[in-house]
Amino acid sequence: MSEKFEPPEGWGTTGETAKFCNTSKSKLGQYRNRDWFLEELWHQDGQTIYYDMKATQDLLDEKVDQRHRKLGSVKVEKELMKMGIPSKDISDARSKFYEAEEKRIKFEKVRGNLIEKDPLKKYLGKTAIDLKETLYTIPDRLAPQLIAMTYQIEIANLIRDEIDNSVVNLFRTFLEDEEEEL
Repeated sequence: MSEKFEPPEGWGTTGETAKFCNTSKSKLGQYRNRDWFLEELWHQDGQTIYYDMKATQDLLDEKVDQRHRKLGSVKVEKELMKMGIPSKDISDARSKFYEAEEKRIKFEKVRGNLIEKDPLKKYLGKTAIDLKETLYTIPDRLAPQLIAMTYQIEIANLIRDEIDNSVVNLFRTFLEDEEEEL
């Protein structure tokens, strides 16, 4: 019968090592199966696997750093999340991205490419009301003409023409409002 393995100081079970390295037990198993770990870094005693916790953490940090350089920042974040390893680089990259995005938004506002939401909502609301009021006047304008018409095509064409004229006039009003604001 073989002797029971007595782990040296600094060695821990899979669960202890996973906690120490801020990863999961299943991820450690995956890394071991990928041959990331030299045989000197782990030992299996029956069902229990022991790891040199500090060497394992150093190895994982090195592997993550190699992958970081190889994959680029966007892919690294996804890869780190898959591996269950948090990284200060991720938060730094996010901060830089949001700072740059905030500067871009300010620049676009200054250029006039972005507008505020609330004034736009008010303007669109007023435009919708104006359109509704314009369209509601169509029956009063067309009723006398429609009485004399007997052909469906003539009636439909007259109504379409009147709708087109109403929308064009509303659009002209819109353009005049824009010129006055400038």
